[in-house]
Amino acid sequence: MSFFTKTFQSQSLKNGLMLGIFIFACLCFFLIESTLTINYWQKSFIKIALFAMLPMIIQYKQFQFPTTDYKTLVKSLSLGLFVYVVILGGFVIVQTIVSLEMIRDSLLNQVNVNRENFIFVALYISFINSWIEEFFFRGFGYFKMKLFLGKNLSMILSSLLFAIYHISIVKDWAHPLIVTLSILGLFFIGIFFILLNERNQNILSSWMVHMFANLAINTIGLHMFGIIQLPFLR
Repeated sequence: MSFFTKTFQSQSLKNGLMLGIFIFACLCFFLIESTLTINYWQKSFIKIALFAMLPMIIQYKQFQFPTTDYKTLVKSLSLGLFVYVVILGGFVIVQTIVSLEMIRDSLLNQVNVNRENFIFVALYISFINSWIEEFFFRGFGYFKMKLFLGKNLSMILSSLLFAIYHISIVKDWAHPLIVTLSILGLFFIGIFFILLNERNQNILSSWMVHMFANLAINTIGLHMFGIIQLPFLR
């Protein structure tokens, strides 16, 4: 067996391992989210292990994404702020068909999130969980996968698993039709995030948007739990 054949087989094995880990981690967390009754912090620890630690073990030497310049940072922050305003404005329009009480009960029953611990959960979701998801779905799931799957296939796979991963999280938040449309929307959001990152070849842009989107959702959550009062929400 020649050196080139061995190298090719070795690289193919590594590629297959990365792809397998990516799919396994998504499906594994989906099953955990759907079947186990554990609190939010326990699920977060499992997510960190599956979405951050596991990919790093496989590709620890290669997770060095290019730094970005000041202009790109400002543009990303501006886009994030715009998304924050759009989400709050959009919720004002659809609030009559979304039950905050149903969402509040779902959070309490599924992961024991309540008024007392929501601020800590909201901060974690906005700043840390958003980065973990971008690192996993866009960094590992797209930038690494496209090296051997190609751009289009890795984009579809990453976005599809990103949407599927959220099903068990939001399934009890609203009417099934609204949840279905939300999951479909998450698929296209995943594609949008990837296109957003393509120019800079890093996950900063999508992380900024993801972070501000979570901040907007958690702002609504603060209102939902009565921690703050937003005059434009009922």
